[in-house]
Amino acid sequence: MSNKRFFAALLALGMMSVAAPAGAQSDTQGEIRFGGQWWNQNAPEAKFQEFRDVPQGGLLESFYLYNAQGRHAVLLRGVHALANDQMTALTYSNGARLRVDVSSAQVPHNLSWVSRTPYTQGRAGVFSLPDSLQRLNQDNPAAYVATMTDLLKDAGRIPLGFRTDVSKARVRARADKHWSLDVRGTRRQRSGSKAYGMAFGFNSAIELPLPISQRIIDADAVLEYRRPRVTVQGGAGVSQFINRVDRILLDNPKRLTDRTGPSFYTNGDGSAQGQLDLAPDNHTVRGNLLVVTQLPHQTIFSAQVAVSRAEQNDKWLPYTVNTAIPESALDSLPARSTKGEATVFTQDYRLTSRPWSRLSGTVRYHYDTYDNTTPEYTFTGGARLDQTWNAGLRTNDPFGNTQKVSGIDVDLDVARQITVGGLYEFRRRDRTFRELEQDDENVLGGHIRVRPASGLMLRADYRHGKREGTGFAVDDYRNGAGAFEEQPGLRRFDIADRIQNRLGTAVSWTPNPRLVFGGAYDFAHDNYNKSALGLRDAKHHLVAAYATVTPQERFMWTLGGGYERSALDQKSRESGATVVLSDTTSWTAAISDRNTYMYTSADWWAKPERLDVEVSYTFSRATGVYDLGNFKHTAVDLPDTRYDLQDVAIEARYHVSHDLEIAGRYAFERFDVNDFASENVQLLNVAAGGVSNAVFLGDSSLDYRAHRFAVFATQRF
Repeated sequence: MSNKRFFAALLALGMMSVAAPAGAQSDTQGEIRFGGQWWNQNAPEAKFQEFRDVPQGGLLESFYLYNAQGRHAVLLRGVHALANDQMTALTYSNGARLRVDVSSAQVPHNLSWVSRTPYTQGRAGVFSLPDSLQRLNQDNPAAYVATMTDLLKDAGRIPLGFRTDVSKARVRARADKHWSLDVRGTRRQRSGSKAYGMAFGFNSAIELPLPISQRIIDADAVLEYRRPRVTVQGGAGVSQFINRVDRILLDNPKRLTDRTGPSFYTNGDGSAQGQLDLAPDNHTVRGNLLVVTQLPHQTIFSAQVAVSRAEQNDKWLPYTVNTAIPESALDSLPARSTKGEATVFTQDYRLTSRPWSRLSGTVRYHYDTYDNTTPEYTFTGGARLDQTWNAGLRTNDPFGNTQKVSGIDVDLDVARQITVGGLYEFRRRDRTFRELEQDDENVLGGHIRVRPASGLMLRADYRHGKREGTGFAVDDYRNGAGAFEEQPGLRRFDIADRIQNRLGTAVSWTPNPRLVFGGAYDFAHDNYNKSALGLRDAKHHLVAAYATVTPQERFMWTLGGGYERSALDQKSRESGATVVLSDTTSWTAAISDRNTYMYTSADWWAKPERLDVEVSYTFSRATGVYDLGNFKHTAVDLPDTRYDLQDVAIEARYHVSHDLEIAGRYAFERFDVNDFASENVQLLNVAAGGVSNAVFLGDSSLDYRAHRFAVFATQRF
């Protein structure tokens, strides 16, 4: 059912529910806000409507309708009705015995309205070029750049973006004071397109408007039995993911006919087409059981056990679509589909007690295992990028893992105004088919809450963890001939030894009802102290503050802002066909992101109970800095990036009567961007010598200025 029909059905159902039987006592109230809007934008930048729909002309901004008849009550509400970012919801309740909720929402995500592509798409995921163009480029490779440049100049603009339609339903029923049932379901439908890249060879990348047509369904039911000292919950659920676009098939702009050879991998001048598999359909069945019991001496014990089974059995694509690769080399695939299966088993136990009035604590244990039972398959080789056949037996690895966490938390009220606490955790992770078999982590933490005066609160939390691994299998980095395929000094960040520190602080102060102040500082540091290569250090800082001042009943002012900085330090080595182990080929990358934001707003009753004026201003700046270095001292830093967004809004509301309000709104938005990856992007990127190339979708970000003006009327009844 489309969202428009869903909205119409909800509205009809809501209106029918309002019609009370003759003689019945009914309480009906509601509100509708409608009006018109006009806007202009000096550049077609999608960010202006990135997560919203800004229509021109008339619109229904919001509404709600409430009706109660005895124990029966119905609430119908919605925002942006019939627009692309609408939400409509209907709730029915029958006292405490029954509640039904249904809703529908649309969430747009507009990415670009200025992208370009020379490809045409017939069936979803199949991108073609004219055969005559491929023949021309194949027969006249020296003219390839000129030919493609002329083609791309005339390429039409295409929109990039998708919309997620979310429909939800939930029923909560209570048979008596002991038994209750909760059933819920969610359907998400994603449709549209996004930028995606695939390659025919090194630097021969092609950007495409990848079509999106996906559906996700979740359904769960929970049955609960409650007694004064015991609560038991049992639940079951299913999830399903369906991807209607399961592969990409792409024409190679360089060739019309297939050929093969080891040199073609570097320039992509081999196969006439390329293919790529996409996310497979899959489904999950799950169940869980929770028992909570209250024991003597203010003690509660809870135990939860959950299990889920995930499966996917998508059909495999052939090794390649390159017909020049002999069938004898391709042999045959070891199976027609993956038959992927995995079971997740989780246990969680907690014992919480307050043995003394000032002391409380929790002892906890958590266990989860991911048991991957996907069969192992042996392949006779692979056709890398559909260019040439690389023989050699290869076997897939069904990765799995197990995690155990034991911990204790303690809180102590040292004084009436001071609470301190601490925690200790021990974590153990075991893995299968990974280069590191096991790691252990010890975590210590503490927190303090101080209330030195009325209206003043200080908080600080600190955690320290040290993770160390054992059983590193460096042979996993070698190929069948014993040569390294990856650097032996590389440690991926999810398994590397790590020292982690986390600090969070906050303060809030309300000296009187007219003044409110607050602030926070968070710090995170992950030090991969034993990683020779890979991510070696990651830091994150966040500072934020706000204040609200109400000097008089008719005026309120709010001011806030913050600063956030993330920094990454990485190291690797340059290698060609053979992995170079000498540190004289090392390179480094220091990458930092900085975000600054501030906001302020004022709300003024220019005429008490009649005229209300609200003014707001927000500003945000996101910057990126890329500091690159190499052993030759020839590395060139990437240009810094910067994204600025400013928004000014003024709204005046005049209350004609208790039931009628008229409002006017003006908004100005300014967006400035400086990013080499999204501005002035060449549609055809030619590498040195003109051999390798890449076809891009072009710019994805534009500076813009936008003005919006709207008038509204709000009618209550």
